[in-house]
Amino acid sequence: MGISHRTNLAGIESLAKVFSAHRVTAVDITHPAFTTPLAEDDGGSVTASSPPSPPYAHAQAPPPLHLKSMCCRAGARTLLLGGSAGHVMAGVVSSVAPGRYELVHVPDMSAANCVWANDVLVRPLSSEMSAESSRVLDTLSGSHVQVATSELAKLDGAITCCSVLVE
Repeated sequence: MGISHRTNLAGIESLAKVFSAHRVTAVDITHPAFTTPLAEDDGGSVTASSPPSPPYAHAQAPPPLHLKSMCCRAGARTLLLGGSAGHVMAGVVSSVAPGRYELVHVPDMSAANCVWANDVLVRPLSSEMSAESSRVLDTLSGSHVQVATSELAKLDGAITCCSVLVE
């Protein structure tokens, strides 16, 4: 979970207690280089951990609005990471969950804001991202549904701002 101007450590600690059987890792995304990841310890609490190792510590990216602004699940074991912030997040993921996920990077941060549900990837229109980001997304397996996000973007919104998933 991302610590930002909209989600604080107290909120993440509450969620960790409710879902104590699951691993909860908090990342301070307000730091431009994401050098202050926080990780859980046993019992559903959240504590500080060491920063990611180079080369990720050098990347200077403006903080995204939310963690999902640049890091979303795109398959059962696939994380989609976007922009320079995505490179930083790759270091965090590799340090807290080594080898657990295939990390796929797209140049555009907004192209990584997707929702994967019921084996379908809901993603922005190819016309709303760079050709390279579109090419990378096209290589991901499974069904894809493309949706227009340009109006959402005018208000700092994206696909994950519109989703409520209930299982």
